[in-house]
Amino acid sequence: MSKGYHRAMRDYSFLLLGVLVMGCSGAMDSAKEDFSKDYTCPVSRVEARVRKDVKPSTLSPFKKKEPSAKIKEDPARLAMWNKEQEDKDAQTDDGQTVVEVRGCDNTVLYSCGYASQHSSTSSPWMCMKKAYPDGVTKW
Repeated sequence: MSKGYHRAMRDYSFLLLGVLVMGCSGAMDSAKEDFSKDYTCPVSRVEARVRKDVKPSTLSPFKKKEPSAKIKEDPARLAMWNKEQEDKDAQTDDGQTVVEVRGCDNTVLYSCGYASQHSSTSSPWMCMKKAYPDGVTKW
């Protein structure tokens, strides 16, 4: 392969790494700002960390729905239904970052996603406070 190809791949890798790092720091900054407002806690006393061990799809307050009895009886329909549920969860997990924030005697989880519609003066990240799922320990 040519030097130009390797240089282009290296440059692309650095760009991708930069986007990923900026994404996590942007989500953490936005979650810290939201936490500061929600709990009247100075940002200087707020800490945040990304929780890669917690999937955003597990944070829904709604009970996962079950397939109907007729779908359960038909293996092809059940496989299709299960695949649809997995695809929905994967879309949620790919588009959001779970951030745990603590300060002023409070600890909470936020699920943050990049908002495509935002004003130029606000953060492009939108974070929503979430309950801890069973089995997930607090910081």
